[in-house]
Amino acid sequence: ASIDEQEVLIQSVSQTMVPKLVSEDIPLLRSLMNDVFPGKEYVQASLDELKAEITRICHQEHYILNEMFMTKMLQLY
Repeated sequence: ASIDEQEVLIQSVSQTMVPKLVSEDIPLLRSLMNDVFPGKEYVQASLDELKAEITRICHQEHYILNEMFMTKMLQLY
């Protein structure tokens, strides 16, 4: 499958920057991304396989898995 480099960049910037922003700044980031990458939209990658593996490892290692822990693990990814 061909991977669009601009889509990878958009996804990377979105996944790394959005968690660090206050909610009022997210639309500004989206607007800037639209200006830098016209015609390209952010499509969040499916993280279902990663979530399933995190869940499996947490159960295996007897970690307590909650929403905050999962969110932080996904942000680290």
